[in-house]
Amino acid sequence: MTPEGKVKQWLRKTMKELYPESFHYAPPGGRFGKAGMPDDMWLIPTGTEVCIVVGVESKVEGNTPTALQMKTLRDIKRCGGIAAVMTNKDTR
Repeated sequence: MTPEGKVKQWLRKTMKELYPESFHYAPPGGRFGKAGMPDDMWLIPTGTEVCIVVGVESKVEGNTPTALQMKTLRDIKRCGGIAAVMTNKDTR
């Protein structure tokens, strides 16, 4: 498994433990995916008809998101969601 894959695996396991009722979607990469989409998207229920949208782009330390990935994360935030770039397992 790649170093980035380990970050994704840890994040997915942790999110499932913290938010077991959430809906998770990992957009496909390559020619079947949409360029710029974050690696992981979650819809977390709030107990009402509203949910929290979370988009996370995983990178290994030292790597940075592309301009298109950053634009997509900004778009998620603009629409009221939570968007982040994760580079390690630090949860502070």
